[in-house]
Amino acid sequence: MAPQPDANGLAGSVARHDRPKGSPISLRYPNGRVHETTLPTSGELRPGDRFDLYGRSWTAAYLLEPSRFRVDDERRMLCLSTSAPGVPT
Repeated sequence: MAPQPDANGLAGSVARHDRPKGSPISLRYPNGRVHETTLPTSGELRPGDRFDLYGRSWTAAYLLEPSRFRVDDERRMLCLSTSAPGVPT
């Protein structure tokens, strides 16, 4: 069965290869857990930059080297949590 075009007219197999726009980041929580995601940015994320995401404040620390074990791995900025999650009001 052939891939069906999506709303933009792109076949599913082509659309899956599109990368999200932004800066690839690794978020390190205080408990040591790390979550990899992409931060939508208009420019390059640099060490010392601060941003809010998932109810926390984060600070960009340094670029991590790509993993040898993942073929398409790209450099990610390690970001450290600088605040506890906000309490809903």
